[in-house]
Amino acid sequence: MTEMSQLPKNPYSLGLLAHYLSKHPPFDTFEFGPSISTLLHQINNGTHLIASRNDAIVGYIGWLNTTD
Repeated sequence: MTEMSQLPKNPYSLGLLAHYLSKHPPFDTFEFGPSISTLLHQINNGTHLIASRNDAIVGYIGWLNTTD
C-alpha cells in the first residue's frame, strides 16, 4: 500500500530526498547547489509530500508558496 506523508525537518530527510531524486530524470542532471537549496526550503516549510511503499520512497512532490 502506498502512503503519503511529510518528512521531518532534519539533515537525514534532505539526504533521503537528494538520493531519491538523483536517480530520476530530469533531476539527475540538475546542478547540486540549487537543487539542495530547493529541497531544504521545501522540507523546512512543509511544502512537500513523499509517497512511500514498504519503507521506500516511490514518489515526491514539492512546491513553493507564492503571494499571487
